[in-house]
Amino acid sequence: TPAGLLAELTGRALDEHEVHHTTRQRILAKIDASEPRPGILRLLNELRDAQIPLAVVSSSKHAWVDGYLSKLNLTDFFQFT
Repeated sequence: TPAGLLAELTGRALDEHEVHHTTRQRILAKIDASEPRPGILRLLNELRDAQIPLAVVSSSKHAWVDGYLSKLNLTDFFQFT
């Protein structure tokens, strides 16, 4: 596991649950503070105006992708996720 490897590399005992929880909280805080990259809204609007269908393909869990798109108000641009 990543926490196990970190413990091995640092020589310190780590609580894997705590490492996972702390890492997840940091990731969620970054997501919460994020905004679409510059120019993406213009591009998505142009593609929608041109009636070009869009999809999101990801190895992440469907719920995570949908939540992230929803948080960024991008869900309506994509026909498939």
